[in-house]
Amino acid sequence: MSCTNGWLEPTSLKRTPVVAVRSRARTRKAAIWPRVTAADGQKRPAPQPNYAEAQRTRVTIGVTPVRGSTNTFSELRLKRGTRVVAPVDRSLTGGGGRYTFDFPAFAAGSSLTLELVGNARTVSCQIDAPVLAQFR
Repeated sequence: MSCTNGWLEPTSLKRTPVVAVRSRARTRKAAIWPRVTAADGQKRPAPQPNYAEAQRTRVTIGVTPVRGSTNTFSELRLKRGTRVVAPVDRSLTGGGGRYTFDFPAFAAGSSLTLELVGNARTVSCQIDAPVLAQFR
């Protein structure tokens, strides 16, 4: 208890300075919100998703290096005859990578050659048409 102006005031009523603490969610929202509303402020239309593109069938081939290998991976090639089929998406990471191809590249018309190109040598694998016909 303390005495102010002749009156007794309990110590629980003493005012202590309050430190403002923002929650992490509020701070995150404050950081993200300007980016979300930027398109609205610039009078741009909202982006529309392309559903047909999202539902297309694709084939992704992942390559992972083996521990202790001396032939480091540099590229994956998919060949139909002499023509090289370009991947839709390619990402190389840590000696390996992921290559994404459209499904028509694996059509059962003729055989397909898969080449793993390394710095020392190239390893190739031929996939015959009957095997490709099993893909759906």
